[in-house]
Formats: sequence, C-alpha cells, structure tokens
Amino acid sequence: MRRVLPVLLACLFGCGGTTVVTVPVQVPVESKATETKPTGLDPDKVEFRKIDLGKFIEEWEANPSAANDKYNGKPVGVETSGKIATIGVNKGGRPICTIHPLGDEKRIAYVVAISDETRASLNQFKIGDVVKVKACSAGVATSDTFLDAYRFMPAE
Repeated sequence: MRRVLPVLLACLFGCGGTTVVTVPVQVPVESKATETKPTGLDPDKVEFRKIDLGKFIEEWEANPSAANDKYNGKPVGVETSGKIATIGVNKGGRPICTIHPLGDEKRIAYVVAISDETRASLNQFKIGDVVKVKACSAGVATSDTFLDAYRFMPAE
C-alpha cells in the first residue's frame, strides 16, 4: 500500500540561507494490520454502534489502547461509513482497504476483510466508492487505526 506523505526538503548550502519546501511523495506503507488474524467472534452477538469515522479515528489517535479495548467486539464493535481510498491484499493474503472520512482525505482507517463472506462483500466496491462497514478493532493498538471487517455494504 502507498500513502502520500509530505516531505520537507531544505536547501542548506549555496542558497543564501535556508529554504524549506514541502512536496507530496508516495512511499510504501508497511502495516502491522498485515499480521491481524480473524477474531473468531460471532458477528450476530456483537453490538455494532454507529459512529462517525472521523470521530472514531480521533478517539483511536487519542488513545489506541483504550479504543482497541472498547471496540474489540466483546461486546461492542463499530458501524461506520467512509470513502475507499485503496484496496489491496495484505501479507497474510487477506483483502485490505483503507477508508477515510468524507471530506477528510488526510486521515484513514485500515480495514481487513477477515472471511470469505467479507471478501465477497468488499469485492463489489471500487476505489472512490462510499461504503458502510461493520467491524471490530483488530487487536493492534498502534497509532494507525486498524479494523477487522465483518461486512461491507453500500452507504445510505
């Protein structure tokens, strides 16, 4: 997967001073989400709470460990919507996508399809589509937001 990140370039020699320029570049993003495993939870027994994706990401960024514990599907998961930014396959062979809040393309959540049924529900979408996702935290409490998806659906 690739993410566009700002890179600072500085002219320190022969420029008559210091000039700093920010340019966007694409760099590969390695993700611990590639190591997530299916949680084994029964999605019929999970309470999926509707939450705005932007607010969910803010909560995660403020305290990844607490957010991971809160939304681990025991018994609470999340139901959220966002725009698909990327679709690929992680190192474990599972489909993974990134979604971002509508109107905020700078923040993303990594969402892994954890079953054949979830893979099939993701395969009906393409980059740029707006989707609703029912998911639980992936058990990875890092600064990046990781979710294990149980279902991808058209957003309402």
